[in-house]
Amino acid sequence: MSFRHVSSPMRVAFGWRTLRRHLAEELAHHGASRALLIATGSQRDVAADLAADPAARIVATSEGVAAHVPQRSVAVTTALARDCRADALVALGGGSAVGLAKAVAHGHPAPIVAVPTTYSGLELLPTWTVRSDHTERSVSGRDTGALPRSVVYDPQLTMSLPVGMTQLSALNALGRAIESFWLPGVTNPLSVLVASTAVDSIVTGMRRIAEHPADRDARELLLYGAWLSGAASGSTRPGLYQELGRVMDAHLDVSYAALHAVVLPYVLAFQEPASTSAALRLARCIEPSHDGDARPSHLLRLLQERVGAPTSLREIGVTKAQLKRVTPVVVQALTSSRELVTPRAVTERDIEDVLLRAWLAGELVA
Repeated sequence: MSFRHVSSPMRVAFGWRTLRRHLAEELAHHGASRALLIATGSQRDVAADLAADPAARIVATSEGVAAHVPQRSVAVTTALARDCRADALVALGGGSAVGLAKAVAHGHPAPIVAVPTTYSGLELLPTWTVRSDHTERSVSGRDTGALPRSVVYDPQLTMSLPVGMTQLSALNALGRAIESFWLPGVTNPLSVLVASTAVDSIVTGMRRIAEHPADRDARELLLYGAWLSGAASGSTRPGLYQELGRVMDAHLDVSYAALHAVVLPYVLAFQEPASTSAALRLARCIEPSHDGDARPSHLLRLLQERVGAPTSLREIGVTKAQLKRVTPVVVQALTSSRELVTPRAVTERDIEDVLLRAWLAGELVA
C-alpha cells in the first residue's frame, strides 16, 4: 500500500441554527473586527440580521453577487473592502458569493469565512473564476490561498432553497465525491472512506427531499455530505468531471449547477473501466440493494430521473451551434492541461463523444 494524504488547515463549524454563534467565534479566532459581508440576494434577510448584530462585526455589506462572478462586481466589491478597511470577508450564499469573496481576497488579502447556503462546495476548492466584462469569457485561477480560513455550515439556511435547485446542487457535491474514487495519486484509504460516506449521505438526502422537501434531517444530511465530498476532493488537483464542467461553464451562459449535473453520468461512464473495484464500491454506495452487474453510471441516471434532474445539455438550453463552438475549446483545454488528473488517458475523440452524448441524452457507454 502506498499513498499520500494532505489535509487542509480550514476550520469547520456545523450545526442547526448556530450561524450567529459560530460566525462570531470564527471571526474572533481570526482576530477580525471589521468584516465585509458579501451576500447573495436570496439571503438578504439573513444578511440584514447579521449586519445588525454587533457580535458579527459587520461594517459593510456588498450586494454585488452575480452569477459567473463578473469582473465589474469584483472591482466594485474590492474597492468597498478597501474603503471600509475590511480585515475579514464573510461570504453568505452559494458558489457565486464564495467565488466573489475569493476574487476580492486576491486583490485585498483578508481571511474568508464562508457560510454556504447551497451544496456547490466552492468553499472547499482552491479555485476562483472571474468573467470578463468585455469578452464574456471566464478566467480561472488555482491557489490554496483562495481557500476560506473557516466554513460555517447551518442547515437551516438551506431550507428555502427550491427543490429543483437543491437536487442540482446536491448532484454537484455528489460528483466531487464520486471523482474521489478514481483520482490516481490522490485517492487513498481516508479519501475513499470519506467519499463513500459522502455519497451515501447525499443520495439518501436527495431521495428523501424528493418525497418531502421540508425534511429537516434530509437537508442536514445533504449539507453534511457536501462537506464530506469537499473534504475528500477539495485539496486535490481537478479530475475530469470538475475540469470539464469548469471549462464549459466559462464559455456557456447556462446554470453552473445544471451543467455539472448533466455531464456527471457521462463522465462517470467513461471512468468506470479504469477500476472495476472502485466501480463496484461506488455502485454499492449509490444503491446498496443493487445486483452485482449494475454500473454506477446507470444507477446515477436512475437517481437523476427519480429526483427530476435534467439529463441532457439540450434540456438546459445548450444549442447545437453552441455545442459545436465549445467542443474544440474544451478539447484543447483538457488535452493540454497539466493540472488534470484522470485514471485513463483522455483523447480528443473521448471528449467529443462525452459531450455529444451529454447533449443528446445518449447511451451511457465506457
